[in-house]
Amino acid sequence: MRWWRRLTIAAAAALLAGGAAPGPGLAQQAIQLRFMSWYFGEDPAGPTLKALFAEFEKRNPTIKVVAETVTSAERVPKFTAAMEAGRGPDLYMDTPPNAPNLIARGYCLDLESRMKADDLLARFTKGDLDSFTDAKGDHYFVPYSTGPMGLIYNAKAFQDAGLDPNKPPKTWEELLEYAKKLTRDGKYGIGLFGKGDNSSVWRLWYWWMSNGAEVLTADGKKSAINSPAFIEAIDFWADLYRKHKVAPPSVPANSFGENNQLLAQGVVAMVESGVWQFGVTEKINPAIKGQLRAAPMPKRKVDVAVGGGTDALCITA
Repeated sequence: MRWWRRLTIAAAAALLAGGAAPGPGLAQQAIQLRFMSWYFGEDPAGPTLKALFAEFEKRNPTIKVVAETVTSAERVPKFTAAMEAGRGPDLYMDTPPNAPNLIARGYCLDLESRMKADDLLARFTKGDLDSFTDAKGDHYFVPYSTGPMGLIYNAKAFQDAGLDPNKPPKTWEELLEYAKKLTRDGKYGIGLFGKGDNSSVWRLWYWWMSNGAEVLTADGKKSAINSPAFIEAIDFWADLYRKHKVAPPSVPANSFGENNQLLAQGVVAMVESGVWQFGVTEKINPAIKGQLRAAPMPKRKVDVAVGGGTDALCITA
């Protein structure tokens, strides 16, 4: 029975990764696939996945995909506990920082041969694929999504501060100017991610890249984070909080969940985030619907579009 479940799960994973949907009759017996992800609690990610499930189930009526919703913060502890108890899901979604430990614990199947057979390795960028490998370079996750980061801002807050919501800041200097005008009466111009988790790290990429800095020297042999351009970028970011006070005092403890609440409650007017921010914020506070807008992140020296991390699927072992 286990081999049949794995075949069915592999077909479902291929569909979710953008492959051709299997035809009728894949499964000859009723089977239920449990899929754990934080996506199910977000919009538009949740409805999009469930639409894919419906398509898959229509083509394979003996298969039912069951969504198991967890929050982003609780996904690893809940998944780990379920796997250790022998009650883990069939499909699980996570990000590069967590993948090596999950692979090392033996929670995920080695998908190398299957991905080669289905020509999936040619469909994704090397960086996305290599974020989910073991020490030998074998792939254990199929990339599902990645998204460019931008400036998500509250148009009403802009108007209330005398700013034109149709003209978001285009430079770092303008960003600081806008943030100062938006900071008043217990509200702040921008929400920063200072917690030190993966959501925080992704958002820092933009700052040093926009300032023309690199993490490594040109030969790739030494760290370059002590370069003037890198230090200048991080100092500018940090000074929004420590010097200019245009970010909340809680910045060191804030990450995705905290900034979602702050944006939804109108405590901050701008955040660096992706398209998912709209649905997440509106779910917390439906009254904010229609107030949020998106723009490219302000430029310093280089125009950059930074991906907000890659989310990928594994088939559990």
